Amino acid sequence: MKKLLAAVALSVVAASAHAAGKGTTTTIEKPFDEVWTGSLAVVAEEFTLNGAQKESGVISFRSGTQDGSILVVKVDDASTNVTVNAKAARAGLSIGMGVDAKKIKAKFVKKLREKLGLPPVKE
Repeated sequence: MKKLLAAVALSVVAASAHAAGKGTTTTIEKPFDEVWTGSLAVVAEEFTLNGAQKESGVISFRSGTQDGSILVVKVDDASTNVTVNAKAARAGLSIGMGVDAKKIKAKFVKKLREKLGLPPVKE
């Protein structure tokens, strides 16, 4: 029951953040399993992993005062979409947090591409 509640909570967090349009989506030209494993490794190395549910494709994490989620979705056998969301963990902490959220998103995508052996994205 605990696992089910955690999975539902992770899915709701990711779905609500995704529906709000605040996430940054990147298409990675690698299969889902490889992107999922790479995403978990990057989160474990760079942030604090809160939870992960492969079936729903959701990883939740914390970075300082930011809560974040990553949604990993299979597009086809050779490509996967990764949506990164980050926001202030508590109300009242939002001043300047938009900049931090953008940095977290950029850092995650950069590290994931490195982990998967892909070239950096031109900015």
